[in-house]
Parts: sequence; C-alpha cells; structure tokens
Amino acid sequence: MTPEERKIYNFGLLKLKEDEVYKWGSRVARLKENLVSLLNEPFNVKEFKMVSDDLAEAITKRDELKKQIDELRKEI
Repeated sequence: MTPEERKIYNFGLLKLKEDEVYKWGSRVARLKENLVSLLNEPFNVKEFKMVSDDLAEAITKRDELKKQIDELRKEI
C-alpha cells in the first residue's frame, strides 16, 4: 500500500470510528436519562444495576474509540 493509499484508508477509518463514537455517545446519554428516571420511581435494585452496568460498558467503549481516533489523527 502506497503512503497516499494508506492516508486515504486511515481517513475513511477515522470517519467510521467517529460515527461509532457518536452512536455510543447517544447510547450513553439515553442510559443516563434512564438512570435518572429510575431514581424517580420506586427503587428497583436489579433494574438499576443492569442500566448502570450498561452505562459503564457504553462509556468504556466510547472512550476506547476516542483513543483510537486520536491515534489515527496522528497518522494522518
């Protein structure tokens, strides 16, 4: 792969990862709203734990993608 082809490939990969970060960010926002709404209802520990675990996973995935994006930007 030539340097020019590699640069084009990395740029496309960067855009795909940015789209994925946006999707995970939306999921994080939805889960945060869900947690707040759960606090306003009679407390259900099982449901609260499930939503908070999903939120932690989504935040971790989003942060990993952001690190990958930073690395790709250095290459471009």
